[in-house]
Amino acid sequence: MLKMVTRGLAIMLVAVAGPAIAAPSPSTIADETIVSREAWRAPFATRAEWLAFVGAAPGGAEAARRYDALYPQDDYYRWTQGRTIGISRIVYRSGGLAIRGLLLEPRTPGRHPVLIYNHGGVGEWGRIIVPDVLAMSRLAERGYVVLASTFRGEGGSEGKPDMGGGDIDDTLTLIDVATTLPTADTARVGMWGFSRGGYTTYGALAKSRRIAAAVIEGGPTDLVHAARRAEFDRHVYPDVIPGYANDKDGILARRSPITWPEQLAPDAAILILHGGGDPRVEPTDALRMATALQRLKRSYRLKIYEGGGHDLIADMVDVRAEMERWFDRYVRDRVTPPKNEAVPVADGP
Repeated sequence: MLKMVTRGLAIMLVAVAGPAIAAPSPSTIADETIVSREAWRAPFATRAEWLAFVGAAPGGAEAARRYDALYPQDDYYRWTQGRTIGISRIVYRSGGLAIRGLLLEPRTPGRHPVLIYNHGGVGEWGRIIVPDVLAMSRLAERGYVVLASTFRGEGGSEGKPDMGGGDIDDTLTLIDVATTLPTADTARVGMWGFSRGGYTTYGALAKSRRIAAAVIEGGPTDLVHAARRAEFDRHVYPDVIPGYANDKDGILARRSPITWPEQLAPDAAILILHGGGDPRVEPTDALRMATALQRLKRSYRLKIYEGGGHDLIADMVDVRAEMERWFDRYVRDRVTPPKNEAVPVADGP
């Protein structure tokens, strides 16, 4: 959730929204409105240039090797050159603020199911990076309209950061934004979040019943007892949670998903993916949430990758397969998710 917990290495961060996009005066523009839109262009001229940038970071050689395998040249150029999908930078209205984001659409005709992506990182380090765009491109080519927000106060969006508050409103507003798109079918909506974005996804599931399925990668659920609490007390929370100094434990408890699992959308299918060796968000956060969902007899699946890190990059082939199966089944195909019921134990031998 700090700059160290964004996907990949801190030096690999690349803001994809680019320079500020001129927008009309906000005073007369309603929320859920796209106020500007233009084509997104990759920040690197070639795939080789991107991989070289990644590899030049301290410890980046391994990340570059894995990205080289995960995103072959044909995929990279097909997506970034817009052959099968279109990628747009957008500015939309949420809570009276101009919020920047991305929109990816398949070039195939018809109305497509919608996926909302919530990025990792907080405050000045909260942004969408190139691997995020490529992961979203893969899903867009699969037949989904994909939207993502750079939340208020981050990445050039207006307002002040509000982790666990305004950012949830910003991501839910994207569902309404999608209703204005002729390519989108908002009767079929899924949500996917990484790290802080997984946390935001829990918040969205608590506030909305429009999300059919969610995928949460490395998402924290207990902010009060987190191992890195002292670090975040000093460097993160005072800047991204309004009024934090006045009631630290109370605010974190109220904003911790583990304290309100019963508020999560009861009909949503929730896939929780976490690394067993995650040094940034403890795997017990995922285990405790799964236990709570089981107690509530909710539809969920939990997968802990043995030895897996925070970004799950070493397990990404399997992560992709799990995510695609989940969204295809419960969002695209609208299959009713089964509940996890307690199995009665018979008396006697």
